[in-house]
Amino acid sequence: MKERGFDVAFSRGQVLMHPRGASITSAKVIGVRSRKLYRFSFQSARVLVSSTSSRTHTSTTNSGDLCELWHRKMVNMHHGALRVLREITTGVPNFSVKHYEDCRGCALGKRAKLPFPTSNSRNTGILDLIHTDVSGRMSHVSFDAYEYHVIFIDDYSRRTWIYFLKTKGEVFSRFKEFKSLVEKQTNRKIRVLRSDNGGEYIDGGFYDFCAQEGIRREFMVPYHPQQNRVSERKNRAIVGAARVMIHDQELPLFFVGCGLQYCCLSSE
Repeated sequence: MKERGFDVAFSRGQVLMHPRGASITSAKVIGVRSRKLYRFSFQSARVLVSSTSSRTHTSTTNSGDLCELWHRKMVNMHHGALRVLREITTGVPNFSVKHYEDCRGCALGKRAKLPFPTSNSRNTGILDLIHTDVSGRMSHVSFDAYEYHVIFIDDYSRRTWIYFLKTKGEVFSRFKEFKSLVEKQTNRKIRVLRSDNGGEYIDGGFYDFCAQEGIRREFMVPYHPQQNRVSERKNRAIVGAARVMIHDQELPLFFVGCGLQYCCLSSE
């Protein structure tokens, strides 16, 4: 309430609220003291009605307020369904189902994220675009004491390389190793590297190294792994296949590194 330009005062067992700078005589009682606590006091019919209705739409009738009240009584039932409810049941008062604004609870509680559009586009040359993602920490450490792994995927061929890490800080050194390998084998240069915004892809000189080598960086929007779907799906497929193989053959879980390596090679 302070942020909305109101002052609050406690006096004679009451909670008073008035616009900042106005006289306290114009204050409204919004709460009363009950033992050692203060309880809010509102009109029961108005508690369930959006507080913005009375401020924004001064012409809102009692019928409109009843519509909002029953909308919330029936667990935020769709306003169109209230008309049907009124026709097939008894005890529901006659009111207009016309509403003047969106229900805040429905907007926050019922909204769903729209699906990301699918894309089948690929680059036309090897190493034009490299996808990368780090996975870990593994639930069981491999016998080589590795707890993470990083994959690099060529967008054109979908060829995948996997490297194991003991810490995420090793991503930079593994990328330089990968870059030296593929560029000498193909006589081409990595042009774009697409990753998330993890610190392992930015800190430790990674970003400056890419700038010096002429590698353009593409970062995903935070908390939107769908934008990095190529590497995310590949990681999920490799990890799932390795887990299935280990459980199927009843192998010790520290063979997870070997399973990931085998699944990555066999998927090519």
